[in-house]
This record gives sequence, C-alpha cells and structure tokens, in this order.
Amino acid sequence: MAVWRGATRSMTRSLICFALVAAGCACAQTCPALTDEARSRVSAYVADRYEFAPDLKMEDEGTVVGSCFRRIGIRANAPSRSLELFLSPDQRFLFETLLDTNISPSAERLRVARETQLALLAGSSPYLGPENAPVTLVEFSDFQCPFCKRFADLLSRLPAKDRLRLRVVFKQRPLAMHQWARRAALASICASFESSGAFWVSRNSCSQTRKLLRRPIWRTELPRSRKSRESSTSTGCMGVSRKRAPKPYFCGMRS
Repeated sequence: MAVWRGATRSMTRSLICFALVAAGCACAQTCPALTDEARSRVSAYVADRYEFAPDLKMEDEGTVVGSCFRRIGIRANAPSRSLELFLSPDQRFLFETLLDTNISPSAERLRVARETQLALLAGSSPYLGPENAPVTLVEFSDFQCPFCKRFADLLSRLPAKDRLRLRVVFKQRPLAMHQWARRAALASICASFESSGAFWVSRNSCSQTRKLLRRPIWRTELPRSRKSRESSTSTGCMGVSRKRAPKPYFCGMRS
C-alpha cells in the first residue's frame, strides 16, 4: 500500500511538472498583438522611408509560422506600389526579407520559379508554337516600341526546327510614353476575339507597317464570332457604333 501511494505521489508530481512545462511553452509561443502605437509608428516610418503618400494602407497579415515575426502588408497609392515587410517580435525592427535557415535556398528558388511560371502562363494569352514545346518564352511587348519590333523580327528568322521547340506567349505592355500603343493593343485584343491567328496577323501588321502609319483613327473590324459577340457591348469592341463600323484597318491606324 505504501509502495502504491509513493508511486501515485511520484506520478502526480510528474504530471504537475509536465503541465507546468507545457504551460510555459505555450506562454513562450504566445505572440503579442500589434499595438495601435506600433501600427501608427510603422506606417509613418514606411511612408517616410519609401517616400510614399501618407494615406498608405497597412495590414497585419499575421505571424510567420513558428515565430513571432509579423507579416506587414503595405499598399501605397502615390506612387502605386505594394510591399511585404516583416516586423520583429518587439515591434521595433522592420525587415524586407526574412531568411529561414530551415528552408533550403535552392528549394526556395525552385518554388518561386514555379509560382512565377504559373502566374505568367495563367489565362488565355495568344501564343505561337507547340503547347508542349520544351522552351516557353513570355514576351511583354509594345506595338510602338522599335526594340520590340527588332525582337519580333529576330523570332521570325528562327529556323523551322527551332520554332518547333519554342512556344512564344504574348503579353500586352503598352508604354504610356507611346502615343498610340495602348489603342493598338486594344485593337489586337479585338482581333484575338476572332481567333489566335487573327491576333498574330494584327500583331505582325503593326510591326511591319509602323513606319507607314499616319493619323490614328483607333477603329477596327468588329468581331463576328459568337464568342466575341457575347463578349462585346452594343457599341462594338472598340466603342464604335455598329451602324458606323468602318472597314478593317491595320493596327487600328489608317496608312
């Protein structure tokens, strides 16, 4: 009986000690909430540090798994920009990058590359070449850019055997400094409503005839396919009335 009581007391002491240790660990992992003072201080610092307008938006995106570092999301309007920063547990220090020594750098690079690839290839952008080509090139282009034209000419001169190994995915990137680039991009998008082939005809016409282009009229042939009719409004693809729809023009420009 005495032996049983001794064993019971020992077991009880062990359970109490285990409970205290567990409670201490739980307390140690409890992260302090982001205070209003820290929020105001961080917001003012970020606006000053990155030269943002003071009306930026700051969001507490929670703690990094396994730590008390906080993810801080910043969205600025002037200039338009988004940032992700990390706030130290004492809510004093900010970091642009948080390096985790438990994560392999090579594995992290591979993960980022895969996520970037998925983002670039998402959607239904026009493309040339086999869908299962071993090499995929994503082109961000501007129809009024002379360097983009040089690159397009370079691709067109590739040997036939190399074209079979390459898929080119086109992304619109009209620059604000180019007078008609944005409307030319819209015209090519209208053409893409017909088919991918119509888009590339429009794109090549823009690149090949840009020196002959004169006064912009920004009108294009209205889409005729069922898919494009469903996606168009009563005013047409480029905002031109159906009754006043002109004949098609290269790149939305009269030559």
